[in-house]
This record gives sequence, structure tokens and C-alpha cells, in this order.
Amino acid sequence: MRLASLNAVCLLNRFAPVALTVALVASAAAAWAAPKAAEIFPAETVGFAAAEDAVDLGERWERTQAGRFTSDPTMKPFVDQVRRRMSGQLGSLEQRLGVTIDDFRNVATGEVAVGVVKSNVKNQRGTLAALVDATGRDAEAKSLLSSIDKRLTQRGAKRSTAGELTIYVLPEDKQADLTERTAAVFHQGGYVGVTESQQVAADLLTRLRGQKSGEVLANVAAYKETQARARKAAGRSETHLSWYLAPFEYQAATRDAITEGVLPDKKDTLAILAEQGFDAITGIGGLVSVATSPERDFVHHTFVFAPPKPGTAGKPADQRYEGGMRMLELPNSAERLSADSPPVEPWAPRQVATYKTLHVDVENVFEHLPSTFDAFAGYKGAFENVLTGLEKDPYGPKINVKRDILPYFGTRAVVMTDYTLPIDPKCERYLLVIDVKDEAALREPIDRWLYSDGAEQKEIEGVPYWEMVPEDQALGHDDLDPLAPLGEPVQPVQGEREERVLQRAAVCLHQGRLAIASDADFLRQAVFGVSAGESLSHSPDMRATIGALADIAPGDRCVWTFTRSDEAFRPTYQLVREGKMPKSQTFFGRLLNRMMTTEEQREVGAEREQKVQGDRLPSFELARRYFGPSARSVRSEDDGWLISGVVLSKAPEGDRPAASVAQNQR
Repeated sequence: MRLASLNAVCLLNRFAPVALTVALVASAAAAWAAPKAAEIFPAETVGFAAAEDAVDLGERWERTQAGRFTSDPTMKPFVDQVRRRMSGQLGSLEQRLGVTIDDFRNVATGEVAVGVVKSNVKNQRGTLAALVDATGRDAEAKSLLSSIDKRLTQRGAKRSTAGELTIYVLPEDKQADLTERTAAVFHQGGYVGVTESQQVAADLLTRLRGQKSGEVLANVAAYKETQARARKAAGRSETHLSWYLAPFEYQAATRDAITEGVLPDKKDTLAILAEQGFDAITGIGGLVSVATSPERDFVHHTFVFAPPKPGTAGKPADQRYEGGMRMLELPNSAERLSADSPPVEPWAPRQVATYKTLHVDVENVFEHLPSTFDAFAGYKGAFENVLTGLEKDPYGPKINVKRDILPYFGTRAVVMTDYTLPIDPKCERYLLVIDVKDEAALREPIDRWLYSDGAEQKEIEGVPYWEMVPEDQALGHDDLDPLAPLGEPVQPVQGEREERVLQRAAVCLHQGRLAIASDADFLRQAVFGVSAGESLSHSPDMRATIGALADIAPGDRCVWTFTRSDEAFRPTYQLVREGKMPKSQTFFGRLLNRMMTTEEQREVGAEREQKVQGDRLPSFELARRYFGPSARSVRSEDDGWLISGVVLSKAPEGDRPAASVAQNQR
């Protein structure tokens, strides 16, 4: 489950440039009624984002804390660097098509849509396409076409025309790592279109005229379902941004072409997941509301569409899906969310950065994990070898995990993260607490396991716990790293894996819970709790955020999370500021490092150079005002998962017309 969810995060990060492009577009004119972009883009569109009214969206964006962050001159070095890197994930619009985000901003009056259209040719990169409603701004549109022409011809493009289309064939650009490519541009019926394919451009033009030219995105089953389910969740609420992703097809369409015969024995992460049945997820999409009230910056509803096998609706995941996908049995809980009484453990401390509750069928995960584990390990029987070692190795714990451990786990887990001060690359800490059905039955096998793994038994005020300390040498566990970038080849692992699962941890079985913490101090809080005044459940920002989540996502759920965005981001921000970001071991830090590390550096295991001049960033105390608290809820359904979330504003009362959300009390 963790592997799939993290790779989903990676997929969304890959698609972020499309959504960001649309979100940043703004102008100052009224929208014109016209066909929806989803009715114009072809059915082969595998990544799509659209703002129905770019002018309104731009104005709303500027009212959010995120908008203020991106426009703050003191944040410009960091924002520009991240924006450039995100653009690089798709290939720069300006490099490929001669158009920039500011160009869209200057001409848009209505809907703006950006998408990736897959190719029917194997291993050929997909086509990037943008469509902008510029009705009423003919002069600005013509100026844009002139700017595009100038940029492309300066790069040696050969220009020709085909009806209303202007076609540019650009030569290979080795410095930018771009092959020979095409840009097709048109201005028709008030629309400006820019694509990497003459055929796609011609089809867009045909549909704009009201004529049929193949199937369109709006009729694709996965697109229709994700949008319909998100709309149902949003109810009558106004929404401003829609998006859609066919994750496996999108990844194939945006990766560089694979040369025949290169790396024949290696598979990328996505290929492995597809083989393990995760390609049952045919679409992910949703709707976003921006600045609908002074208190709420963003409200979003997303549906992950995974239609079950015919005749299996309403049955468990191990019957609805195939392969490792069968692990995703996430039972819903009727636990009520309430601002007055949030369902937070009384021992959760007030100052945590994130708090998450999830429900999962652990025995089902274990039952269907082996094939996926083996696939990532690179050889058949890898998972069985681990289990055999635990049971039969003369120096091991001699436990049968399926018999001695799993039956005593409950279905609920709580995860918290925090960090220590001062900030350093290893400052992040965590606490995982799992409900236990039979503490007495579980204690003996857990003790044996930890003892055999070299843990030392200690006590906290009379309560026994086990402490793991780092071994002398770092362990090579990257072969199963769920943060490995999608598309990166997975190295086969030969032989048995002897490394520890946990490098540094404090483990305690107490009062019906198995607690695993990064350190003894964090563990102490789970064992003995905190005073009512220091409890997370009494924090005003927590209560305000959970109250908003309960409002937008009523009903049962399998996961809910609360995040203080400022605190979660603080270690990453501070490490960037100190020039230590490439060494970060925090979750966000590792994710950002993966995004910004080149393929060549990954190949040789080199540490990337930090490109942001961190000393130019202001102190975190100035930056944190832009990061409000957020919460998300996930509900399991027969054919996928509904994810709803809210991000609250932290703007002072003077900056907005209504009372502000209580500030973070840390």
C-alpha cells in the first residue's frame, strides 16, 4: 500500500507542471461561452488540466497564501528554481513550443487547457498541447503568434503553412537534449492553440469548428468517471480547476524514448507495478476550488478510478483485482470527524507536524505482497527467503510471521512526524502506533525478533522497550526504495537481504498498542501521553482544519490526515537555506532530491549539487506565514478511492475580510 501511494505521489509530482501552468494564467476580460476543452482534446489525452475561467482563477490564486508565496520577491530564488525543475519534467513549454506562462497570462479571457496526448508509435514521446480562449483579444493573440514565430525562427526553425496552421520544424538541440521536433500554431475562432503535432493541431481546429474528428477526452470512461465522482463530492460548490491523469499511459508518454536493445534486463518502476495489477487504476482526476471563502484557500476532491473485474463489485480487493493490487483492502471506519472533539489519540503532542490515521487489512497485505516484493527485489522467491530466514535461520528469531505476528494486529494505525532542533539532515522523527488484538500473545515473538536483530532492551519509568541503534555501515536498501523515480530502472538484487528493516528505532508493546518511534523521547509520549493542555486534540488550528474536513467530506473513511504545512516543510526549507539540501534524509527532502538529481548522478550514486542559493532566502519565520494547515480524507469505494481535502489560510485578520483560522500554536 505504501509503495503504491508514494508512487502515486510521484506521478502527481510529474504532472504538476501542467496544473501549475493553468493555475498561474490570469487576465482581465470576461469569458466567452464555447465548447469545453475536454470536448476538443482527443481521447488519446493522458494528462489534462483546465481552468474554466483563467481570469477568475488567476485572481483567486493571488488571494491564496500559495499565490502570495509565489509572488513574494524574497521567495523568488526558491520559487524560480522549483518552477524550472517542474517544467523540465515535461520539457519546457518555451523550449519546445516557443510559448511561456506569461504569454498565456496576457491573452487568456476564458478557458485555458494544457494536456499531453499519447503517441500511437511505440516508445515515442507524447505531444504537449495548449489551448487558450483569447476571445476579444485579437491584438494580443496576434502579438503572441509573432513572439512565437520570432523565438522559433531564431532557433533555426523552418516555417510553413497548412490552411490556418503555421508549422515549424525545429532542428535538433543537443545542448537542451531535444531531438528534431515540430510546433504547430493556430489562431481560430478566438482560440490560440499550440501543439507539438500538426495532426493534433488540425484535429483541435476541426472540433473548434463544430465538426467531428475522432473521439474526444470528454467521452473517455475514466475521465468521465473521475470528473463525475469529484463533482458529486463537491456538490453545488463552485470549482475552478479540473484535472485528469491516466497514470500508466501518461508516464509512457512523458518519458524519453528508449533505444531498442538498451537495458534489456531492467524494468522501470511503473512497468513492475503494471505487471502486478496496479494498472487497474485507469484514471485519477478531480476538481479544485480556490479561495471560495476567506478561511479556505483550497478545497479539492479527487477520484482514483480502479474498476473491478466484471462481476466482483462489492467483493473484497483480493477478488476485485489481480496481483499486488489485491493488497489495497482499506476498510472504511465510521469514526466521526468533529471540530469539537477530533478523534485524536490523547497522547498525541500538540506540536507534531503531521498526524495520520489509516485502516488497513494487514493480513491481506501480507497475503498478496510476495509477488510485488519479488518483482522489486529482482528475483523470484525473495519474500519467501526473508520469511524462511526469520523462521529457520539458527541465528534468527525463529518466528513464523504469518502464524506468530499477523493474527494479533488490528486494522488501525496512527502515524505522526515531527523533527528535532536544530535542523539537520537527519532531524525528522516519526512515531507509528498499531492497534493490537492480543498483547500477551504478541509480546514473546516481538521480543525474540528484536533481540535477534541486535536491539537493546531498556525501560522508560518501568515500562520495557527495545532500542535499535545504527550499524557501523550504511545499508543498501535503495533497490526497494518507494521514492525511486518512476521510470528509473530497478537493479536486480542477488542473494539474500540481511539488512535491518529499521536502522534507528525505539519499539514498545504497551496497553494494546505496538509503538515504533524514531527515538525514545518520542516513544515516551506514546507510552505515557501528554497533559490535556499539550494535546494535539486541543490545538485551535487542528480543530479548525478537522472541522472544515468534516464539512466537505462527511461519512466513512479509511484514512484521514492533518498536516501543519509550515512545520512539515520547515526542515526542507531550512536545509535549502543552509546549503545542506542534497544531504537531507527527511521525507520531503528525499522526494525533492529525487526530483532534482540528474540521471547521470543517479547512475554513479553521486550527490547532486544544490542549485538554489539558500543564503538569499529569508528566515523561515518570514516564510511560514504562507503555509496554512491542511487535512485530507480517503474513502474506499468498490471501484476506487475518493480523496477530499482542504487547505486553510493563515493570513492575518487584516489581510482578509473574515476572521482568520487560529494560528499554529507551536
